[in-house]
Amino acid sequence: MKNSFRCFILIGAAVGMALLTGCRKEIKYLGVDFTIQHKVLKNKLTVLVVEVPEFRFVSYQTWIRAGSIDENWDKTGISQIALNLLERNLNQADVASDKEKSWEKVFTELAEKGVQYQAQAGREATSFSYRLRPENLPDVIALDSSRFRSFSVSPIDFNGMKLLQLEDIRLRFDGNLDAKMQLALWQSAYRVHPYSRPMVGYPQDIVGLKIEDAEEFIRRAYRPDYATVIVVGPVKASSVMTQIENQYGDNWWKNLSKDQQQERKSTKDHRSQLQDEPEQTEELYLTLKEEAGLAKTGDRFAIGFRIASAKESEAFTADVLNQIVFEGEASRASKRWLSDVSSPGTQRLLALSSESLTPMYSGLITVYGVLPNGVKFSEFRPDFDLLLDEVQKKGVTENEISRAIRELTHQLLDNLRSPAQLARLLGTVFVTLGEFDSFQKDLEKYLSITPKEVQDLSQKVFNPNNRTYVVMTPKSSATTAKGSGQ
Repeated sequence: MKNSFRCFILIGAAVGMALLTGCRKEIKYLGVDFTIQHKVLKNKLTVLVVEVPEFRFVSYQTWIRAGSIDENWDKTGISQIALNLLERNLNQADVASDKEKSWEKVFTELAEKGVQYQAQAGREATSFSYRLRPENLPDVIALDSSRFRSFSVSPIDFNGMKLLQLEDIRLRFDGNLDAKMQLALWQSAYRVHPYSRPMVGYPQDIVGLKIEDAEEFIRRAYRPDYATVIVVGPVKASSVMTQIENQYGDNWWKNLSKDQQQERKSTKDHRSQLQDEPEQTEELYLTLKEEAGLAKTGDRFAIGFRIASAKESEAFTADVLNQIVFEGEASRASKRWLSDVSSPGTQRLLALSSESLTPMYSGLITVYGVLPNGVKFSEFRPDFDLLLDEVQKKGVTENEISRAIRELTHQLLDNLRSPAQLARLLGTVFVTLGEFDSFQKDLEKYLSITPKEVQDLSQKVFNPNNRTYVVMTPKSSATTAKGSGQ
């Protein structure tokens, strides 16, 4: 999750308390006022409905706790292909009177009514999202629920999905230096955990995938007890709950045989068998050789610092640390290295960005930069090390902490002005974290972070043995080294 996720807890804590203490409660927190209703259906599907009469549109999202970390090591990319197959897996009898109507025609007709749709599969979750007017909600519920009633695909369609996936990989990485850097960073920082895999898969694995692999993954990962339906907008919770229960309640994969049903119930949770990445014990350094795209710039770099998972209170402090040191115009790095109009010639970097990513397992602070033409990372690294050394030895100020928390909070509140963002918040919290029990204590800790806590964490996170460097440099001058970057 990105650095703004920690601010989600400011409202997530209040939401969580409502869900723990009852199925309906009015929430008033940080200027956000809404009512949430929570229900678990008989098939263990979770439903969340948030009544916000002030919104003009409804956001309808189905979240599945299924992503690339649930793939087998030799079947990467299957989560993305499963998503693409399920997008087209509509039971036409349930969504249209014309049974011969194609999925393209169904979506075209909804688009003509103003319905917007998107779907995405990530490392830990997959989501199907709709933006619609309230009067179109029954059609969307029928459409979305239909894809989970039965699954069938022809060899021609499956092979077509594989070709599309291979083309997506090509378009994503060919000539995209940032995508190559990001992939290399995660592959270097994670040697054991599946975070190392590209979310779109490896081409050699996709070529070898079979229909049976998709069927097995969908049966195993697309389960009602792994799913959450979220509705946010000007709706009546009682009516929406009834419609969802009627459509999803007894119909999830109703075509499975008794043996398949039993197999699904007896299958162990894939994530219960995953091990977190072992603690990093040495600096990691990788040099990439690239010519295209580097003609007008110097070296590019991506640096990762291992941090705690989203479930650990230390992740709150990591977000504040990243905000102070790297993120935004007021960060120490931006002030030191980006152009200052009052001091011409002070620009050390052409671009700088960072994220504090705290997923289910141990995450990363990632820093990306582009050096001016002809400048090598080895020339810039002493200044980078000096910045980290200053934070470790001298710490940060109360004013810097206050600014960081204020900026993170503003990011959250700006993102919660639409039903889609609020629904995405709930999807992230429920599907990725899966619990709210500790949120109140987490909230208190977040708001009470001290300069000493930030400094102590910087000494741990910025430790040289906790750093992963990926440097992209022109082929003519590229060298590979460990430790010094020379």
